[in-house]
Amino acid sequence: MNNEDRKADLEPFIESIRGNGNDSAEYIAGFRDAQGEIAGPVVPLSAEVVQRAVFSGQLFTVMCDMAGEISPCPAGIVEDLLDTMFGDGRLATQPIDELVEEAIGMSVNETADTMIADLEIMRDRLKRALMRVEDTAQALRTIKQVRRSSSAGNLN
Repeated sequence: MNNEDRKADLEPFIESIRGNGNDSAEYIAGFRDAQGEIAGPVVPLSAEVVQRAVFSGQLFTVMCDMAGEISPCPAGIVEDLLDTMFGDGRLATQPIDELVEEAIGMSVNETADTMIADLEIMRDRLKRALMRVEDTAQALRTIKQVRRSSSAGNLN
């Protein structure tokens, strides 16, 4: 038997086994053959091991939509998985005003001086953001008005 005859197409897999009563492992990893059958030993993995492997090299950013909803956005995730994660709520959005409320609530153990300094920085950033929102909205209103006026002038 030569090496080509012994060669098998194996696909690596890792899957969740939550809910099977196994307290020490939440995932298993191994290989499946072309028919989808497990080929060889299966390795039990804890959630901590999987999370360290997955998230240690993962870069996360945030996105803000035009309605002020902020959401986490992991970089480098394949597009269809990212769409699925947003679709099923694993990457939930949160309104910016609720984030501000949470930030203030989490600062209760800070000194008054620290909180005041931090709140002033937050206020300045929010003011700049609000000015940008207002400027953009006004520019769009102006464009809309000009188009409306142009359309009315073409009717004469």
